Amino acid sequence: MNVMRTGLGFFVTSVPDTMALIERAEHAGVPAVWAAMPVTSYDTATLFAAALARTERITVGTAIMPAFTRHPVALLSQVATLEALAPGRLRLGVGTGNLVVTAAALGAPVSQPLARVREYVGILRDGLRDGKVSHQGRFYTVEAEFPAAPATPVVLAALGPKAFEAAGAVADAAMSWYCPPAYLDEVARPALARGAAAADRAVPPIVQQVAVAVTEDRAAAREWARPHLVPFVNSPVYATMFAAAGYPQPGDGGVTDDLLDALVISGSQEAITEELARRASVDEVFATHIPGPDPHTEMDSLLAALATVAARP
Repeated sequence: MNVMRTGLGFFVTSVPDTMALIERAEHAGVPAVWAAMPVTSYDTATLFAAALARTERITVGTAIMPAFTRHPVALLSQVATLEALAPGRLRLGVGTGNLVVTAAALGAPVSQPLARVREYVGILRDGLRDGKVSHQGRFYTVEAEFPAAPATPVVLAALGPKAFEAAGAVADAAMSWYCPPAYLDEVARPALARGAAAADRAVPPIVQQVAVAVTEDRAAAREWARPHLVPFVNSPVYATMFAAAGYPQPGDGGVTDDLLDALVISGSQEAITEELARRASVDEVFATHIPGPDPHTEMDSLLAALATVAARP
């Protein structure tokens, strides 16, 4: 898998604004963008079709596509279309997504989500590698051929050790969201290696999400970031991960300073550049912006930092 080193990550709250941001990132020299897609939000594949037609170099990645909202055959057809528009400029991130929201939206719970998504990724990789799929499994039966075999990398979002093991066994990379660095080192990487060893394959890399607040006032960075972390600390699966990482949260919806310090990079543009470079020496990194009072200028600094790291030998 061709590693981009750095990228910009974001949620799509406005399609026109996101299109402008992708063009802005390409102009700044950022090699990749990653768009998150909640279950009932704007469709990332459709948005990327327009973005790829309006840009020349930047790679686009889904971070993530909620797998259970569409059959793998439908997703393979979408990928074939995007790759025909801009060959080699797509990274396909998939995952279970928010299972509570998915169950409510689709009207039924998702059974055995980890086993299901592991099989799903296997179907995607077969189709992307061979241009066809012949599969009879526990959850899916597929007999299909596609227009091309673009070998698009498939990245599996992971949080707990079982998910990192699954990524090690079947995916081209694992993707982390709001995982403290110590957790990645002590839990995620060993689990990724176990999964790879069980499947007799090389250990895939991690695509690591990092939150960035562009300010030298650490107290301000914490306060800007705190509301962004509230939904995560209120999620049982994230609460379990934070506790396993050594950052148990109070359970009242609050976010502790020590967790914020573990998850959020802040400082001058130069300091942020150096920390991103340090992490990019181990993982591929994409930064999500924690906005302060001047988000446009702050974003300029973040884009410059990402481009600087990407340009280093």
